[in-house]
Amino acid sequence: MQRQGKSVISGLFLLVVFLCRLDAQELSWDNSLRSLILKSFPHESRARLVFDSKLDYSVSLAGYYFINGQKTVNPSQFSLCHSLKYRFIFSSREHLHFTTELVHNLGVQCYLDSICRIGTDDNTLSSRLSLDVTGLLQFSFDAILKTRIFNEWNTVTMPNGGVARVLGESFLTPLVCIFSGGFGLKIPEFGSLNLGVASAKLTYLCDRSVFERTGLKVYYGVPEGKRSLTEYGLSMQLNIDRLIGKHIRWNCDLLLFKQNDVPVDFSLKNLFAYRISRYFKTSLQTQLFYDEKISRQLRIENLLSLGFDFHL
Repeated sequence: MQRQGKSVISGLFLLVVFLCRLDAQELSWDNSLRSLILKSFPHESRARLVFDSKLDYSVSLAGYYFINGQKTVNPSQFSLCHSLKYRFIFSSREHLHFTTELVHNLGVQCYLDSICRIGTDDNTLSSRLSLDVTGLLQFSFDAILKTRIFNEWNTVTMPNGGVARVLGESFLTPLVCIFSGGFGLKIPEFGSLNLGVASAKLTYLCDRSVFERTGLKVYYGVPEGKRSLTEYGLSMQLNIDRLIGKHIRWNCDLLLFKQNDVPVDFSLKNLFAYRISRYFKTSLQTQLFYDEKISRQLRIENLLSLGFDFHL
């Protein structure tokens, strides 16, 4: 029976190898200890339509250090994270493209005083519909949705010296959506620049009890007694994905949103990854956030990781 079981497992493994393309994950945003990609081959129909999909999964071990971040007893920590990415691409010979990408990052933070909690909980759904005007210029409509799934509890020091646990964020609280329409510029082997000449930002709170629990009158710009806030303005997104030499990968994602008479909101993710050898790589990722409705301080998060990566 044991030999038959081993034969069945071996046969299934060979079937997966022959039916799926296994490839090492690119050096971007995963910082993986171990990663696996299942990538389907592009399919071209008789209607001149091309469909492609890609699934990425990685596990990472990283160390964090925050500047002006969440107020905790000990801001220095280690984190064990997993990342799931799925991308679907539709293209036509008439220069029409539709791309949607789902990114789910979930991690457990381990503080130096042995306290553990769910920390990283980032979920982003990005969709883009674009039409090529020339070889570089596009008209596009973009939608970016960001939220979290699990509750986030922050530990704060009370005036009497004690430690209290305060709810920071919870399921779909907040849910931030940015919609924009405009034009973009594609730069081959470098990245893209998208300008939203008509943009809207929606902030939605699924759990309004967060006001009572935190004691705040305004939460992520939404006043107490309301569930959502809609803002209008201009947006810009810069994406850079470039290989420097043979071993260094540079990824940069900059998102700006500007309203009248209000300071610009922006988020920046910048990553430099270096492949040490065939199976090992290290990376340094920096994230910057600024939103006056949340805090007038610039929040900076740095992540340094060393991981194992295989290529099949």
